[in-house]
Amino acid sequence: MTSQGPQKIVNVTGFDNGCGAHDFLHVFDDQFEKLPWDFPQYQLLLQLFSETYGVELTAENFRKALDAIPGYANKEYAFGPIIRQHIAEVLHQDADYKELLSNQFFTAAGRYLGHRNNEGTDQSLIRANGAYLAQLQADYTRSGLELDAFMAYKQADIKAYYNKDGFNHYIEALGETSQGLMLTVDEISVYARIMGINLNVYGRNNAVILQDNNYTNPLFDLTLHNSGIHWRYQADYLSSVEVAARNRDTCISPLDRHPIIQNINQHGWNPDTCAPLIQRVQDACLDMTLADDFLSHSAIPHAGLFEASKPLLMLQSNIQERYSGQAQLFHKANDFLNEQLDQGVEFSANEFEARFDALEDAVSNGSMDEIDLLTRASIKLK
Repeated sequence: MTSQGPQKIVNVTGFDNGCGAHDFLHVFDDQFEKLPWDFPQYQLLLQLFSETYGVELTAENFRKALDAIPGYANKEYAFGPIIRQHIAEVLHQDADYKELLSNQFFTAAGRYLGHRNNEGTDQSLIRANGAYLAQLQADYTRSGLELDAFMAYKQADIKAYYNKDGFNHYIEALGETSQGLMLTVDEISVYARIMGINLNVYGRNNAVILQDNNYTNPLFDLTLHNSGIHWRYQADYLSSVEVAARNRDTCISPLDRHPIIQNINQHGWNPDTCAPLIQRVQDACLDMTLADDFLSHSAIPHAGLFEASKPLLMLQSNIQERYSGQAQLFHKANDFLNEQLDQGVEFSANEFEARFDALEDAVSNGSMDEIDLLTRASIKLK
């Protein structure tokens, strides 16, 4: 349960939708001495760290590595992907979790064929198994059957696919930073339980989502806050000054002056309607700003552990590539907004967000030609 009094909620970056993993990274950093590093699940985390950075597998080296990266947000770029991969590996090893998702996959496949939305973990399952589901969709179309009849006919095949390949594809996508899957309440809850953490999750307006998922002899309690599009953690063990310092590292005030934000505001859309869009754009701008800071100022940390470290050089190269893609996304999206403003075209925040989604997908796929095409395309807007 949360403590009484002012909540000390700490923000993290949403780079590559890794906010959930970033929360655990900082909590592990803060609670380092309480963690049983000789337990299998924690040994696995050290193993992934060792394999990624080519250093000896010890908790002491991991502690040195955390201390060697300057800056609260910079740690997320360096170690967030390792935590994400660790979450995926831990879930992969949990037979109960695989069994739990079996029925969810079948239900999600039915919604997919019926052109109904999937959310949360179900949406991740669908995204990770797109090729199989596209083939299933073709089979369904050819069958001429009603959806319920087709699903009953295919039930054994769908479950066999899930057990052999579907779950593995989902785990691979979950652990791959470039896939950008946002961690769900289900995934984070199972992970916290296996890591020996008693988890509480609150949503918007402090609505209770989950309470005490592991109340038997936990290592410590953890409270997370989920807005639906972002995870943050509560750190009552920190002082207000420490919380403020961490939040300053992930909050750049000049974002409101970014041209794309100014253009969105110029449209005169209802503030309540476009607030989520503006928040999303600000988060992505923030990712770009922090990536630029990481590339400009961290360089290779001057610590013996990482001296001339190839993995860190590769990390910087990967971040530069993603940063470049984000920069092009905003350049093209802003071009589109300017063009519509110049022509006096009226359109809604939702319509722009749909265009932004398409541009973002093009960036993720590395298709710059597609971005140019989307920007130039004439679209019929109300």
